[in-house]
Amino acid sequence: MGQARAPIDQRFVGEIPWSPTRSKEPRQQIWIKADGELPDDPLLHACVITYASDMSLLDSVLGHIRSAGTTAPSCREFGSLHVFHREVHADHWLLYDMDSPIAHGGRGLARGFLFNESGQLMTSMVQEDSLEQSTHQ
Repeated sequence: MGQARAPIDQRFVGEIPWSPTRSKEPRQQIWIKADGELPDDPLLHACVITYASDMSLLDSVLGHIRSAGTTAPSCREFGSLHVFHREVHADHWLLYDMDSPIAHGGRGLARGFLFNESGQLMTSMVQEDSLEQSTHQ
């Protein structure tokens, strides 16, 4: 049997987030798009973008954890906001620029911006997560 394809094609700019030699900066960039052509339905494209953007936004918060040299916590999303500035096509390449300005007191904040290939800002998102250190060894 063949291997199943991922629904979202991701191309990391620089090293992958889990690489031991990757910069500890709480920032990353990924080129993303749906794997295949989608029907011309704006709601479907918005849903795919919402799904795709949630796949890696937390990784920028974990940059704070890597720079502190501690183990990765268990995480839970408190809330998120997604703003669509322009109609976006999920089956076209989009640059996903993410960062985390703070992770403190058991919480982390991540921001993400999706740009089309022309450099236009298409969507913005922000997410707050709970970062709980495991007490188990």
